[in-house]
Parts: sequence; C-alpha cells; structure tokens
Amino acid sequence: MKIQIELTSAEEERIVIYCKEVTDEIKRIKQALEHRDKTLLGFLEDKSVVLKPEEILYFEAVDKKVFAYTKDCCYRMNQSLELLEELYEGLGFFRCSKAMIVNLQFISHFQSLMGNRIIATLENGEEVIVSRHYAKILRQRL
Repeated sequence: MKIQIELTSAEEERIVIYCKEVTDEIKRIKQALEHRDKTLLGFLEDKSVVLKPEEILYFEAVDKKVFAYTKDCCYRMNQSLELLEELYEGLGFFRCSKAMIVNLQFISHFQSLMGNRIIATLENGEEVIVSRHYAKILRQRL
C-alpha cells in the first residue's frame, strides 16, 4: 500500500482512498479515520468520565452489565458489547469471546492452548482467553 500526502489550499481537509476493491482492510482504515476523535462516556460510582478508545484495554460483560477496563480503573458503560464492537473494530478492538472485546494494541504476546484457544497477555500482565471460535478469526486477521 502506498501512502501519499499532498498539501492543498482547500478550506476543508479530506482523505481519499483509491483502491481496486473495497477489502476488509480498507473498511477498517476508513472506520479508524471516521472514529479517530470519538470518545466514550463511562461511569465510576456517581461520576461520568470521558474515555478515549485508545485508553481502553478491554470491554467485558458481567451480569448483563458492560465494563471498560483501563490501566488504572474499571468503568461501567451504557452501551452493549455488540455496539462497542461495531463502533471500534476499526480502531484495533477485537471480539475475543462472547463476553469480551480486547484492544489488540495492548497485547504483548500470545500463547496457543489445547482446544484451539489462545491466551493473550496484555501489557499490564492480565491474561485474556480467546475462545475457539474467535481464535480462528484472530489467526486470520493477524
């Protein structure tokens, strides 16, 4: 893929992608560019906290509630995992199990397990299990 930047005198900046076909990679790049400035609203006790997607290690659903985990804290979210997956897949988030979405940017290494599962170790030392179904998708994506 060739990347080129050109200066222009146009009032509004724009990004144009030329491609032979719209592949999954092109879709992810487009989505990442469209959502680069998006923020999330998380809740910590009685406070509302603005979170940037790049701060989040993973999202997890527990007892029909969704939480966002950062290096320092855990925040309750109002969005469903399905919506979060749809919105942030292009930013490096990956559905690794029925109840979890992990930010691939924070994974330091992988280890294969019996039963076709994967352990993903995050930069902070936490380990996340990638289920059989999603392990196959992850291998193809990587």
